[in-house]
Amino acid sequence: MDLLVFSNNKDIKKLFSKIEKSKQFTLQFFPCSEIKKSIKAASVGTFIYYDVTNQSEIEINKIVKYLAGFRSYQYGIIDLKGIYRDIADLFHNNASDYIGKLMPKDKLTVKRFQGVINFGIETLSRGKVETEKEVAVAQEAKPEYILSGNDWKNIKTGNEYSFTILFIEIDNMGKMKKIVGAEHLNTLVQKFLDYIASVITQINGKIWMIMEDGCVVLFPFDGKRCNAILTCFRLMLDRTIISAEDIAFNTLLSYRIALHVGNTLYRKQGDTGDIVSDSINSIFHLGQKYAEPGNFYVTQDVFSFIPKGLSDYFVPAGTYEGRRIMRMRTIEEPET
Repeated sequence: MDLLVFSNNKDIKKLFSKIEKSKQFTLQFFPCSEIKKSIKAASVGTFIYYDVTNQSEIEINKIVKYLAGFRSYQYGIIDLKGIYRDIADLFHNNASDYIGKLMPKDKLTVKRFQGVINFGIETLSRGKVETEKEVAVAQEAKPEYILSGNDWKNIKTGNEYSFTILFIEIDNMGKMKKIVGAEHLNTLVQKFLDYIASVITQINGKIWMIMEDGCVVLFPFDGKRCNAILTCFRLMLDRTIISAEDIAFNTLLSYRIALHVGNTLYRKQGDTGDIVSDSINSIFHLGQKYAEPGNFYVTQDVFSFIPKGLSDYFVPAGTYEGRRIMRMRTIEEPET
């Protein structure tokens, strides 16, 4: 995610030191005079902080009104001298955050900021979209789903539907070839695919496309739930057990997972070569070009389906191909 900070305070960077150190965001600082120019060039999903310190009341009100008119960005106010008179009014005007003079500087962490983002997403989703630009943004963020249901009985070959789409691929195949031997590599991959098949069939998933070292899985989507999130979460947690008991090649497998909800024409496995789908292209690009080894990613289309008990385990991972991305924290990774 892009994070833009507009301030005339040359020491403002210190306020965001923990967030900048995490390297989970593209953080940029600008003087307040450049706010309108920079926002026009900002990507969808950008978070904007406006520092009201030493700004006139007229200017503050004008900029807050300007920021409140957008639905494609979130914004927060920095007020280290406590000059803003009506903080509640900010949130009535779609603000997602307020950093006042009583805010302890050591509390400005990635975890806090993630809470701010989630609050903003919920707030904006309840807001009224008014301008043509915002209508377009909302439609892009929430595509028109063609619900496929919660099972396969009404899904017919040749028709387009919405699916939960899972990409999973083994990491570092060159290294794996050296460890298990070239003659055993295909067996390892097949055991991996067999295990994935056994797991995903329990929640109505089907392996749809098979790659050299992984697969794409489809799950029917009813617009209400995304059970694949929990399955992927378990796949990441159970990697050691899966490697030892189910794959049994005396090596610890590493794999990366990407999860998305989108539309595609459906055909049976093996007859998918000429399907043209933005959703399928996106999941391949995310899994093969953006995802880091050993990690699990979800697109913004999946955010609202993350179970509440798991939401703290996902952190922002930037924006890719116009979609905001979140990543599951690894077990070794400290909570920030």
